[in-house]
Amino acid sequence: ILALKGDAGRGETLFWSQAVNCGRCHKVGERGTVLGPDLTAIGKSHAREDLLESMLEPSRRIEPKYAVYVAHTLDGRAFSGLLTKRDEKEVVLRDAQNKEIILANKEVEELKPSRTSLMPDGQLAGLTAQDAADLLEYLATRK
Repeated sequence: ILALKGDAGRGETLFWSQAVNCGRCHKVGERGTVLGPDLTAIGKSHAREDLLESMLEPSRRIEPKYAVYVAHTLDGRAFSGLLTKRDEKEVVLRDAQNKEIILANKEVEELKPSRTSLMPDGQLAGLTAQDAADLLEYLATRK
């Protein structure tokens, strides 16, 4: 993928497509959602190799503020998401669908970080190597 010449325009189309749907969790400029990292200027701070690694293996390196937490409740339920609030009254998580989960703190038996990213593995599974190179080029040129 790194050896292929990517097309940023095609990559942008893929980024916002229903098939890949990166904008469901990521923001670029004024478009998208800020659930995962804002990718507006990602090419300025990350090398192409790092970007590709994050695309292929999102759980390999997770920034602390995007760590997923798993909450187990006293009644046996489990919830996971980004920890957005925790105080003496409640625990608030934001799940992969960007839905807020509010749990009463007294009902939470355990809350611990997960080693798995909110970004699912296999995001690129349906893409060709050229498609992946195009998507990589789009991200690498975000400066």
